[in-house]
Amino acid sequence: MELMQSCRKHWTMLVELELIVTLFIKTHLVSNQTLLELTAA
Repeated sequence: MELMQSCRKHWTMLVELELIVTLFIKTHLVSNQTLLELTAA
């Protein structure tokens, strides 16, 4: 039972980390796109 609890906690952390990374990449790509458009204009 204790193992399941720690495993679930670890899994939640992984999912949260993945969400943060995805968000970071998306915003980074968007800002890069905007920068490219600004320099091209």
